[in-house]
This record gives sequence, structure tokens and C-alpha cells, in this order.
Amino acid sequence: MKEKFNMKINETYITDCGNLLVITKIFKNGKFYADEISGAGIEGIECVKQEKNKIGQGYPVYGVLDKNSELIINRTSFYDDKAMARAVCKQMNDSITEKSKPYSFKKAYLIIPNL
Repeated sequence: MKEKFNMKINETYITDCGNLLVITKIFKNGKFYADEISGAGIEGIECVKQEKNKIGQGYPVYGVLDKNSELIINRTSFYDDKAMARAVCKQMNDSITEKSKPYSFKKAYLIIPNL
């Protein structure tokens, strides 16, 4: 049986201000959408200028977070499918009796540098 491998490869650059820029969509007119990763988190932006400092490739993944916004890696792993991460998060929230649901999921990137 052939396994479905869903990961999208995205070019990753370093910006002039030191943030990571992961290209998510390129248009024919030269504009592109990207996720800019900084110390404050991930922000989707629209750009017209291509960065010159390519450092590698970024793979979008999803992780489950606890109520302190810390990644739970001892009980779950990274998921390449948003629906799978959502289902794991829902299952974890359904298994507790608290009224507030402490688990959420968040998008992140695994960056593979050029060698």
C-alpha cells in the first residue's frame, strides 16, 4: 500500500531584518504570499520582492499545544495534515472533564537547511 505524503515544500529565505520567510504561494505577476517567522510568531504577508538569501526548505507541520502554549511532544508528534492535528486536539479535549478545553493546535515549520 502506498502511503500518502502530504508535505508541501516551500523555499525559505532569511530577510534583511533577520526573520525567516517561507514562500507559500507564487503568482504569475511576480507577487507572492509568504509566512514571516519572527520572535512574535508567524504572520502571513504579501510580497513583491523576492529575497536573495535562500537558506533551505520549509515544511509546514502542526503541533498540539497545552494551556500554557507549550508544544506537547511527549504525547503527540508533528502532523503534516491540519485535519489530523485538529482531530488529535479534539480527542484530547474530549477525554478531560474540565469545562475549559486546554488543548489547541498551531502551524509551525520544519526548516531543512541547504548543505
